[in-house]
Amino acid sequence: MPAVGAAVDLWLLSDLDGTAITLGLVRLALGVVYLAVPTRGSRQAPPEVQFTDEDTWGTAVPAGR
Repeated sequence: MPAVGAAVDLWLLSDLDGTAITLGLVRLALGVVYLAVPTRGSRQAPPEVQFTDEDTWGTAVPAGR
């Protein structure tokens, strides 16, 4: 099944305009640099996101109100 998804992705990529491909590659490169800097070129583990059960986005509205 992954091969079908890859084939569809390649088919969709083949229909893109050159500008879209260029912008996508630039975004990909920036993402690689964004990950490579804090991991020092994959010599350290990537930073982890810590989730808590606390409501940090504001006051929660009780159910039924």
